[in-house]
Amino acid sequence: MQYALISQAQIDDLPEDHEAAFVQFERICRQSLGELLEPLGRDDDWNGPRLRYIAMVAAAAKEYGVAGWDELTTPDPYNFQYGQFVAFEHEVSQIVTALQIKGAKRRNAASVKLPASRSADIAKYVEVLRRRIEASDFDEKKKAALYKKLEALKAELTGKRADLSKTMLIIASIMTAVNQAEAAVIKLPEAIAAVMKVIGYVKEDEEAEKAERAAIEAAAKPKALEDQRPKLPQSKAPVGRGFSSSLDDEIPF
Repeated sequence: MQYALISQAQIDDLPEDHEAAFVQFERICRQSLGELLEPLGRDDDWNGPRLRYIAMVAAAAKEYGVAGWDELTTPDPYNFQYGQFVAFEHEVSQIVTALQIKGAKRRNAASVKLPASRSADIAKYVEVLRRRIEASDFDEKKKAALYKKLEALKAELTGKRADLSKTMLIIASIMTAVNQAEAAVIKLPEAIAAVMKVIGYVKEDEEAEKAERAAIEAAAKPKALEDQRPKLPQSKAPVGRGFSSSLDDEIPF
């Protein structure tokens, strides 16, 4: 009996990034395994689908070169016990979780979250761009294409962390079309430069805040260790002095 846990078309559609591809590969196979096992009865073959899942996920982990693939415990199919499947599934869950956290950290480093005030600025500049495109001598087809790009830009920069590389690609595509027109007449580059400036300011603030948090945490570690040491009664110091009152002055807003 064949157990199709993932199709070739699904494999072809996996992300280019090897770690992200493995995470998605395993997720598809796990969901397919659950669907195969759900209708099975007591006398049906439960081991076949589980062994197929183990074989395919182990092969994918090796092919994608994910950390820990060589430590996966793959059972002997001719002496297979359910506990071996549980152990393998547990090991894979650890690998997947580590990859998901690593991917989230990488995405956060290459993205920025715009506060509401900055999102409002972006919306204002997008509206400026829209009006200037409308007043330009672009034909209707080109205008429609530019409007679509503006909506993509607005969607990328509002309500979530904005992917900086994706944002730059959208802006570059707008600039390519704009450079083919009379920029002196519709003055689009200035509005686009304003959008990029807002993004840059927010990313700088975000990085500064991250560095400040790291410095505070690093400074607090020796203090935490010191607080664990026994203290004599006469050595007690007043509580709450010299720290909280100065925080507001250091916030760069």
